Amino acid sequence: FGTAGCFSRLSFAGVTLAALYCLALPLRNGLPYHYQHLVWFAALCAASPCGDALSIDSWRRRRAGPPSHPRSPVYGLPIRVAWLLLGAIFFFPGLWKLRSAGFAWMTGDNLRNQLYWKWATVPGLVPPFRIDRAPWLLHAGAAGVVLLELTFGLAVWHRTLRVVAVAAALHFHAFARVFMGIDFSGLWPTYVVFVDWDALARRWDLGKRESGASTSASTGPVDARMTSGRLGLTLLVGTVLVAGAVEAGARGATTGWPFACYPTFQETAGTRMPALAVSIVTWDGREHPVDANESAAAGPRGNTCKI
Repeated sequence: FGTAGCFSRLSFAGVTLAALYCLALPLRNGLPYHYQHLVWFAALCAASPCGDALSIDSWRRRRAGPPSHPRSPVYGLPIRVAWLLLGAIFFFPGLWKLRSAGFAWMTGDNLRNQLYWKWATVPGLVPPFRIDRAPWLLHAGAAGVVLLELTFGLAVWHRTLRVVAVAAALHFHAFARVFMGIDFSGLWPTYVVFVDWDALARRWDLGKRESGASTSASTGPVDARMTSGRLGLTLLVGTVLVAGAVEAGARGATTGWPFACYPTFQETAGTRMPALAVSIVTWDGREHPVDANESAAAGPRGNTCKI
């Protein structure tokens, strides 16, 4: 309902409350799933007039009469809050990389070893292009990742650099997926906040005017009390969200909820890694080592066993 813009703010308020509980359940297994930004953006939509444009709510209001949505800070503020949140998502992992290992994270063998660790733990992940055999490319990639993370939150405030930053972020996500099996697709939909929809709408409106078509755009008077109330609620919720994201990022807390720092990969990976050896022990005391690539559920044929 929220995505379609039907009772937009009420729907996203319900999403926020439900997600705080439902999305926390998988975290009980101890693994740090990172999708807390879904809660952040749902709360931001609930606090802002997110249903005033391309939505079923807006369509229903247009049927009742011409809309009156003049240019106002109530529409720009939630976009800027979203930029700050995404900037925090990128910035703190880069900061912790430098705090933990310094420039050695980029110039040493750390990234290559990180790849080896991933490839060893996820069967079939080894990519056809062995980037580990091109050290200069690994070092350049590591430097690019840190540079992107540290500057993304600043670059998006410049019109031209914003395009470069978003393109670099998408390339980074693709690299992480292909070479490390890390899926950042949950962040992709949030990048719509970097599109200048207002400029696109003005171009569309100008084209309609030049073609002689009528337009429903309105620049009517602004209700000061309504604007102040909307702005205040968005500012309050936005402040809480940004403060929570910054506080968790500054602590490097990757397991918190609903605020946490995204994976930092700050640890320097060595040339040796711990591995879990599993053996099935039958009732007669014999041990049967289990291959990590085989199923341990069946056990030795013909024997009742315990692990």
